[in-house]
Amino acid sequence: MLTLTESCDMVCGNCPNKKCGRCITHCKVNEFDTACLKEYNLSFGSTVSWEGLKQLAFDEIINKGLLSEVCSGCQWKCWEQESVNLTD
Repeated sequence: MLTLTESCDMVCGNCPNKKCGRCITHCKVNEFDTACLKEYNLSFGSTVSWEGLKQLAFDEIINKGLLSEVCSGCQWKCWEQESVNLTD
C-alpha cells in the first residue's frame, strides 16, 4: 500500500529538483498532486495500492481527457504523447 504524502518520497529519489531531501519546486509539484487528488477523491495521508492508483489515473483523468488540464504547466507534457503508459 502507498501513503500519499506532501513531501519528498521514494518516487522523488532521483529527481534533480530534490536538494538536501527537499523539493525545490514543491509549490509546483503540490499543485499537480492536489489536482490529481481532487479528481481521485482522495487526500494527502490516504492509502491506496499502486494498482488502485493507476486505475484511478486512467478512470478519472486519462479516460476523461483531463490530463492536459490537470498537468498544465508540467515540463514532461505526457498529454502530447499518443498514449500514456502506466504499466510499470
